[in-house]
Amino acid sequence: MANEWKRQEQSKQFSAKGLANIRTGKERAKITFLGTDKKGNPIVWDDGEASKTFLAEDLPSNFVFEPRTEGEYFVCTSFDKSEVFSIGPWKGTFEMVVYDISRDKDTKTPTPFISTFKDNKTGKEISQKKFKILWKIVSGEFKGCIVSQMQVYDSEKSGVINDGNGYAMWKGSTKSDLAVWQPRLETTFDKLHVSDSLIPWTDDGNILPEVWKRIENSPTETFFMDVVKGEIAGFSDTQGKRKIEEDVDDLDEIDLPAQNKPAVVVPQRSNSEIMSEMGIEADDEPDFMKDSVDEVDAPVVEKNAKKAAKKVAVDEDDL
Repeated sequence: MANEWKRQEQSKQFSAKGLANIRTGKERAKITFLGTDKKGNPIVWDDGEASKTFLAEDLPSNFVFEPRTEGEYFVCTSFDKSEVFSIGPWKGTFEMVVYDISRDKDTKTPTPFISTFKDNKTGKEISQKKFKILWKIVSGEFKGCIVSQMQVYDSEKSGVINDGNGYAMWKGSTKSDLAVWQPRLETTFDKLHVSDSLIPWTDDGNILPEVWKRIENSPTETFFMDVVKGEIAGFSDTQGKRKIEEDVDDLDEIDLPAQNKPAVVVPQRSNSEIMSEMGIEADDEPDFMKDSVDEVDAPVVEKNAKKAAKKVAVDEDDL
């Protein structure tokens, strides 16, 4: 079984993703990965080096290239690790709205995906159904950037299942001190008004189309979200929320205007508590280090996205 797992893992394509320093000259940018992968190996480009230099025109088209600046970002490469796929924020608190959800690549229907990985502590192969909610930053220097929030749809201890009466119910509990994924799922559904009424269970066991329908039909609101290691860790406990006015031009494309939704009372939990607990979970590795390329909806920088950078004197010859 172990050999079969190893063979399957080696057959997958993985992009390189993680914290990187981006240093720009007049026309080029040097991108240097600063971290390691889940096995402790340095994250590198296709040539085996941590650093690679690109012409400004070869970076994501919506990335704002500012000459002679430097900053740290979440960078994702192409499948073969030769090009830059996306650039987004590495950490911080940002004002966001829901943008999209995981979809089947062929039908485009909201659909969970299978994530298979090896538990670092037990060596056991773990398979889970997960999905991602994509959020869009609407203000500040990363305005327009898309960041993902990982959710567990069905695992050994958490997720949603059929309650036997034709409706979805929670599989796990939020009462355990070790619970991470279930509180995250319940909190998100509650905040987005998905849980205002029972969700009908479907024959194929996929309630995400109904989840997305309820999100789309709910009042469009912004939330302050905490980003950790390039992905959303949860709702910020230090910021508020506000409704978006209908005449905000920058958000016309989002058009997330409220329908009925499952009744769940969710205990409020701080982001620090969630992140602390994440160190206890068996599947506590950062999600961007676990997912195969087929499963990844990496942060994508859209139009008008700006980078957190500081002005520095950069010699183009050093790039």
